[in-house]
Amino acid sequence: MSKSPLFAERNFGEISVVVTSRFGGYSNGAFSSLNLADHVGDDDSAVTKNRELLSQLIDADCLKVLTATHGSDVSFVETQTKVMPGDGFVTKSKNLGLVALAADCAPFALVDPVAQIVAVGHCGWLGLAAELPKSLATAFLSQGAVPSRSVAILGPTICGKCYEVTADRVSLVGAKCPEAIVDSRHLDIAAGVKEQLGKFGFAVEQLASCTAENEDLYSYRRDGITGRHALAVVIHQREN
Repeated sequence: MSKSPLFAERNFGEISVVVTSRFGGYSNGAFSSLNLADHVGDDDSAVTKNRELLSQLIDADCLKVLTATHGSDVSFVETQTKVMPGDGFVTKSKNLGLVALAADCAPFALVDPVAQIVAVGHCGWLGLAAELPKSLATAFLSQGAVPSRSVAILGPTICGKCYEVTADRVSLVGAKCPEAIVDSRHLDIAAGVKEQLGKFGFAVEQLASCTAENEDLYSYRRDGITGRHALAVVIHQREN
């Protein structure tokens, strides 16, 4: 029996946050089947169809997909914006899907359901060291979002037990967010994102699942050549 393309979904009034699984798409082989990344070696036509499917799943008129630079570049985008590479988007535009791709890193969304402002980010160890969550939260608040009524949603991320790195990476990340350190060779990326976002006063919800341990999701650490799932957020147009 086929599995759902939706791994998780949260709704906040007119705003939806969705995490995709790796099922129900058009890709084959190592990318099977709902790969949403166009930079991993998958067939371009399959990726295009998969992104069209994502648009339908979240009922968006169009998508803006982050091209990760593993830094702290954040952009305000609208429907007609030509997006540049970076790790964070903020928008007030309706029916515009903001998309962060991941296969172990932490995709996350920020939502103010009253002001109708959303943001999406992609964060790995380099993003923690560059304080990407802090940069995205600052940009989100600059558009009028209020921390006390906003929610941060963290998508599935590789867990601290599975994410072994070099000691120098642990040191670099620990200088910015010590909560991310598990031990001298392991990092918990989600804990680091929560630490940086928590300082702003957001309620934080984690859609907990280790990507390396859950075969319903893509994992670069587990598989090497693989696709990317997505965390997407959209503000739906209010009905008159």
